[in-house]
Formats: sequence, C-alpha cells, structure tokens
Amino acid sequence: MKKISRRSFLMAAGAVAATGVLAACGGSSSSAPAASGGGTVEEKPVTIKWASSVSEAEIKGNNTPMSIAINTWKETCEKESGGSITIEIYPGSTLASGTEATLSGLLTGSFEMSQLNTGSWGDYTDAFAALNVPYLYTDFSLVHAVMDSEFGDGMKQQVLDEVNVIPLCYADIGYRHVTNSKGEIKSPADMKGLKIRTMTDAVQIASFEDLGCSVTPMSISELFSALQTKMVDAQENPLTTINSQKYYEVQQYCTLTRHSYTTTLFFMNVDFYNSLSDKQKAAVEAANKAATEQSRARLAEAEKEAQATLEAAGMKFYELSDAEMAAFQDAVAPTWETIKKSMGDDKWNELMATVDAAK
Repeated sequence: MKKISRRSFLMAAGAVAATGVLAACGGSSSSAPAASGGGTVEEKPVTIKWASSVSEAEIKGNNTPMSIAINTWKETCEKESGGSITIEIYPGSTLASGTEATLSGLLTGSFEMSQLNTGSWGDYTDAFAALNVPYLYTDFSLVHAVMDSEFGDGMKQQVLDEVNVIPLCYADIGYRHVTNSKGEIKSPADMKGLKIRTMTDAVQIASFEDLGCSVTPMSISELFSALQTKMVDAQENPLTTINSQKYYEVQQYCTLTRHSYTTTLFFMNVDFYNSLSDKQKAAVEAANKAATEQSRARLAEAEKEAQATLEAAGMKFYELSDAEMAAFQDAVAPTWETIKKSMGDDKWNELMATVDAAK
C-alpha cells in the first residue's frame, strides 16, 4: 500500500514537535497513542475549527450516528472545558474536500480538527486495513470489540506515528452496501464489469476487483456527479450515507451486501493538541468517550430508519440469502491473502486472535 513518508508530512506541517498523551476512547484499558516530550501550558481560551465533510443538513438534523457523534463531541468538549474551548464546525467540505486536502490543511494548521472514515487513509497509512477485511465482522459488537482492544489502540498509534496527527475517537457509520443503476445484484456474477466507485483504499479496491468490477476510486464529494453522469454505475456506502447524500436520486437498486464496516476517525493537529491545558485535554478525552458511546447507541436504529426512507424514495432492496452471501465471501477470499501479506503474519495473527477472543 502506498504511504506518504513521515518526513514529508513533518516538512508540510513545519516540522511539528509532538508532545502529550491522549487517552483512548471506546472503553479500552490499554495505553493510548502518545507523542514524545512533556509539559503543559497555562490554560487559555481557544477555538477549534473543525473541517467536516458531513453536510450542514445532516449535522443540524442530528439523527444519524455521525451527526450525533459530531454534536456530542462539540457539546461535551465545550462544557467540560468550562467554556475555554469553542468549536466551530465547517460542514459540507467547505474548508477541505478529500483526504489529501483534509490532511494537508490540518498538518499546516489551516484548521485544528477533522474526521475521515477509516477507508480514506489508504494512501497514507495501512493502519485501518484490518477494519476493511471483507466479511470479517458479523455483528456490531465484534467490530467494536476490535476497535476497543489493544489491537485497536495500535491502529491509532500507527496513525500518529505515520501521519503525525492526534487520533481522538471512532464514530460509527455502519455496514457498507452496494447500490447501482443497472439492475438487481444477487451474485458475484452480477458484479462483473460493473463500474463502481470505491474509496482510495487498497483493500477495498482489491476486494471489488476480485468480484470482477471496474473500480474507480474517488472522493465522496465527487461521487453524486459521477453517478449522475454515468461515469460510474455503482457505489458502496452505509445506508445512512446513501440516504444523507441522496444517492436514491441516481441509484435505483441496493443489495445489502454487508461486505465491510465503516467507522470514522476524529483527529486533531498535534501542535494544537499539545498547546491545550490539562483541563482542556481532559475535556477532549471526555468528548471522545461520549461521542463514541452516543454514535454506537444510535447505529442500529438509524440503519433501519435510513432503509425505510430509501425504500419510500423508490430504492429497491435485495437481501442476500445465506447461500448467496457465502458466494460473495468465497469470491473475495483472495483479498484476505492480499491483506495478510500487506499486514504481515504477526499483525494478521494478532487481529485474528482478537476477533476470536471477541467471539
């Protein structure tokens, strides 16, 4: 998997000095990502500019796991900081569009905070390859157990080490499903030649190539137009995203493939985080915990509501039988070998042990 070197990021960020300790969110008891150094500064009022790709309407609606996580993080952090932290959310990719622009803006200090889903980091780090293993996670509790484990803490530490941003917490979006404008998909054979958009993640690209698709990675900000102009026939996203992005206007069919799971990582500029007082860092930690908990609590209900809304808008759903699901799992078996080779035997075995323990 392609990576941007740590040295390049440090140069882009103005040779950032990383200090401070960040507590892990989501209930893990292991040590969290930490940067070297120490010391705190005197508390002072600060403003966090948060560059978000989530639409203003979704954030104001506050009824999806993602919007609830964002609003909970903001409210908790401001409250727990005693008012010394003010958070300004810039929705709809108004400050940065796409992974490259988001990381560049954050590293150079154009804004202090952002979020990217775990499938968008593939060009910069393979930290989240484990979350994209197709058909590994059979239920919500299993993937949460992995994220909350020592293995999950290691993913966040790798982001700090390789990308030089402070990982804060995960916010769930849910299982990913395939939509398209061509016809009903019931088997891997129906995927042959389908022009599909994916994220810029090597694991995801490999899994759809194994299914015979013609894959076009692109930013989600470009996706609606690409579907509308038939540049691509299909896409895959969680139901809440399919609904909030109004893909039902340009996609008629949805197959509930549940091929992988999407969560989003909130992250912060290293220099900014290290400038916070101890009280402000504690407020950040409290916000991390609250945002993850509230996002997860809303997830299952939000998926059902999104499907109902999409069906009412005319989208046709197909639920795979156990045998049909098994055919998809068999078709992407080569992807598992690709991921194992990329991760290395030790890390792969650690992941499998973590999953087995969670089961």
